[in-house]
Amino acid sequence: MEILKGTINKGQGNYYVLSIYSLSALHTFAKLVNGKFRTPKLEALHRLITWINNYGKFEHLELLPVDDLNLTSNAWLAVMPIVILISLFPFLLNLE
Repeated sequence: MEILKGTINKGQGNYYVLSIYSLSALHTFAKLVNGKFRTPKLEALHRLITWINNYGKFEHLELLPVDDLNLTSNAWLAVMPIVILISLFPFLLNLE
């Protein structure tokens, strides 16, 4: 399946891998999921957003906090374990 100029593939376990191949699509992805995370993955998303903001060629994104809305009203991202593979910038997940 192609999405955001990338692909979604089923992993060997109970997860999917989203690979994004362009900076503009990476920015769009960060904008779409910003403020929707309920897990420690939020810290990795904040590193990505900070990197995108420092890159300087895209709309500035605010670092939104953990989503604390009732799970029944906003569960679209919380119910499925997702592994995000950013193919262009795998080092982003290891930035200090």
